[in-house]
Amino acid sequence: MADAVVGTGTPVRIGPFSADEARLLLRKLEKKTNSPDSIINKILGLLGHIPLAITQAAACINRSGGDLQQYLLLFEQSESVGSCS
Repeated sequence: MADAVVGTGTPVRIGPFSADEARLLLRKLEKKTNSPDSIINKILGLLGHIPLAITQAAACINRSGGDLQQYLLLFEQSESVGSCS
């Protein structure tokens, strides 16, 4: 299916971002930007600095109207990040 949309080509692998790149991405995507660096760094560490995971986390936070502190609490209470209401 994906080949039909984008054609057949060589996939581009994107590895984890550096800490600085990951922080910039999360700050850009998160609507509430007043979270302390300690919370941001902890979340980014849990997400492995993976761009897709960071993007999904920011979407979850923005959709729920919460903030990074609330997301971190939910993340730590749950084995699955998939439950974002």
